Amino acid sequence: MMSLILIAALGQGLLLIACLLLMRRGNPVANRLLAGLLAVFVLLMAHALAAEQGVFTSHPRWIRSVAALPLLIGPLGWLYLGCQLEGRVPRRRDLLHGLPFLLFFIAWLPLMLGALPPPPIIGILIVTAGLLKVVHLASYAYAAYTILGRGHAPALRRLAAWLAGGLALDALIFVAEQVWPALPVWSDLIGALVVTGFVYGLAVQSLRLPEPEKRRYASSTLEDAMRGPAMTALVASMEQDQLYRDGELSVESLATRLALTSHELSQLINQTCGINFQEFVNGYRVAALKRALADPARAEASVLELATEAGFNSKSAMNRVFKKHTGTTPTAFRSG
Repeated sequence: MMSLILIAALGQGLLLIACLLLMRRGNPVANRLLAGLLAVFVLLMAHALAAEQGVFTSHPRWIRSVAALPLLIGPLGWLYLGCQLEGRVPRRRDLLHGLPFLLFFIAWLPLMLGALPPPPIIGILIVTAGLLKVVHLASYAYAAYTILGRGHAPALRRLAAWLAGGLALDALIFVAEQVWPALPVWSDLIGALVVTGFVYGLAVQSLRLPEPEKRRYASSTLEDAMRGPAMTALVASMEQDQLYRDGELSVESLATRLALTSHELSQLINQTCGINFQEFVNGYRVAALKRALADPARAEASVLELATEAGFNSKSAMNRVFKKHTGTTPTAFRSG
């Protein structure tokens, strides 16, 4: 019976992943993040199915081979919600959210490759690891709830309440297991059901989210009444959100964030500022690099490091653009 449930859940997970990756509407970055989150659960369920079928009987140490995967659930879920609901663009520094997963995997590797320690020690290690993962997931669950609490879809807030209540119940069962080992309820199974229900519900809700409302203009051009608000939003995306620091920022991705078409955004920048999209973004990058080069606190950082933080993808592009705007190179600007 359990095998059939796991097989059905695996099939549903793979179907949802395919739908998210192939879906052309909505936020493509958010869809990929959610597909990655679902992939984590598919791997966990595939592992559970293998265990149910006795695959690990002859290789007991590999039963803990997916122990680090739950540490990806919180970061991927939080990044997805920020991207989907608030338009936050993931940056390279967001890769640091995967550091706990990497460190845990490295620390856990000897248990998979070497001889297992005595039962008392392995038991302590498993309990400690379980508590750390609960705290880690609870921290991201709280961060996600703060996003959902900012007036977003009620269905998403109900999913968050399901997750919080389920995790609290799972924690109580986990504690009870330490006192009554023969407890008929398995905390790992309850936790898996709670979080899987949350993620699958999130995926279904994501597929049902309406298209971001876009302004429609005659002949795909901006009306005069819309130029002011559109320009205000564009400047805010640069000065407050600092989207120019994303080296992969394109006119298409920025237009989607501002609920404009690529043509409308290009037209807005060209007619308001007299320059094209790339020149507009590079102006903010050069200004950011100049501030960083003049900052005594960043004196030890290399020019290339500061340029990358400002959004430049290469040294040659940085030198060319910087010299065009300032008449000198970044190195000469810093020394002068």
